[in-house]
Amino acid sequence: MAKKGVDVALIERKGLAAGTSGACGGYVGLQTKDTGGKLPLTLKSRKIFENLENELGEDIEYKERPGMIIVETEEEWDYVASLAERLWKNGVKIELLDRKALKVHQPGLRKEILGATLSRHDCEVNPIRLTIGFAVAAKKNGAKIFTRSNVESIRVERGKVCSVETDRFRIHTKIVINAAGVWAPYIGRMVGLNIPITPQRGMLIVTEPLPPLITGYIISARSLIKKCLHSLKTQRQKGWNMAEVGSESPNTKMVISYAEQPANLPDMTGEPHTREFYP
Repeated sequence: MAKKGVDVALIERKGLAAGTSGACGGYVGLQTKDTGGKLPLTLKSRKIFENLENELGEDIEYKERPGMIIVETEEEWDYVASLAERLWKNGVKIELLDRKALKVHQPGLRKEILGATLSRHDCEVNPIRLTIGFAVAAKKNGAKIFTRSNVESIRVERGKVCSVETDRFRIHTKIVINAAGVWAPYIGRMVGLNIPITPQRGMLIVTEPLPPLITGYIISARSLIKKCLHSLKTQRQKGWNMAEVGSESPNTKMVISYAEQPANLPDMTGEPHTREFYP
């Protein structure tokens, strides 16, 4: 927006990349997007990333690297096979790997894994470098960035936004873009909006220097299905048309454990690690 001459002010509660943007996996994946509204947007985003380093003038550590969805049960296999078929029909070629083929690609994974999908379209970036790169480029184009500033209220008159109040200053504006991630519901309530976002906290393990255990990005089919079921429930509550949304319903009778066992990860028993924490 700043590049197009819009007067932009970015308000950050803490510092740049101090929240979800800096803690995410940096995965740019196509195979996790079902056909419908999300897939075309993701395909366009994927294309932008190919030249984004040149546009931003920053090294965002962009790498084209195949990603995988790990499958542990027959029910999960049915779901990812159906997903792969739909994506293939829309130009995204997803391969299905049985246990033997998976071992060739990822020898570090445990033998309990049933199989996996493989997408050669996927890529990775450094999320911290990406966030800072966007901020630097925005400032070069005239955007103002305010860190350590907490939004306390949004003033609305006659149904329209007129200003934003922070703990440090007030900004008069007619347009607010809510890009607060997991904090978006908090901002939405300031203007009477209910935004159905449910955060899911992950876990990071920091080890001492070790040889590479896996290559590329790995996602659990169980986690993906859980997200799909939550999205489907939200869509039904809002009365959205499933055909328009483009979300295919998985087997809703599947029993999904929220206390996931890390059976899809390499066995790190005895490996020296410095800390475990929730970002």
